[in-house]
Amino acid sequence: MRRLLTIAILLMPLHGQNQAPAPCLDRPPADRSYTQSRLLDVVRLQTPIRATYLIRTCGVRVPLTAQLEAELREAGAEDGVIAVVREAAPRPAAPPPQLPTIANCTATPDEIGSPGEPVSLGFTPARATAVMLNGLAITNPVTVQPTKTTTYTLIAHNATGQTASCQVTVRLREAPPAISSCAATPNEIANPGEPVSIAFTSTGASAVTLNGLGITNRSPSGPQKRRCTR
Repeated sequence: MRRLLTIAILLMPLHGQNQAPAPCLDRPPADRSYTQSRLLDVVRLQTPIRATYLIRTCGVRVPLTAQLEAELREAGAEDGVIAVVREAAPRPAAPPPQLPTIANCTATPDEIGSPGEPVSLGFTPARATAVMLNGLAITNPVTVQPTKTTTYTLIAHNATGQTASCQVTVRLREAPPAISSCAATPNEIANPGEPVSIAFTSTGASAVTLNGLGITNRSPSGPQKRRCTR
């Protein structure tokens, strides 16, 4: 009896030896690997040795997820068959890299009265390896000293070169126009109609008018009393 049992064991096909050809070999190469439903059918309908041979020969088209493994075990797959499926199955695609973000970009203060006053720029980056301002890496917060109304663009970078940006504007408060000096030469005339030169110094003004007319510095005038206005 022991001798017969030993002979029977030796005659069992192992890992594809003396196996009937896999039916998938009659299919086009692109259609040979098992879909999930065909894989489950193989596990249900074939012996573990035959299933192992078919899976190795034909391949598997779907990744071995936790759910698929549970379904295979429910269909009768043992650890050896699961291991073969894991070897033959494609690896799950790596998740795409998450894009960096940058938010809460603020300027404190957001308005200055004089050029060069310090301003603190704050920001909140996420999934970023660096934040750049004007091509330089910066930390949060960063101090800037604008000389005029300026919009700053802060750019967050991740390890794969993807970027996100935000902008914040610092305004330079313009001083009201002023005339700091205004003088007539001469400041007294003897005869009507003698010319008088009016000189003035203005700041922050786009134009200076005299009696409603635009003038330039040292405009000649008649003998009347004149007043410089902005």
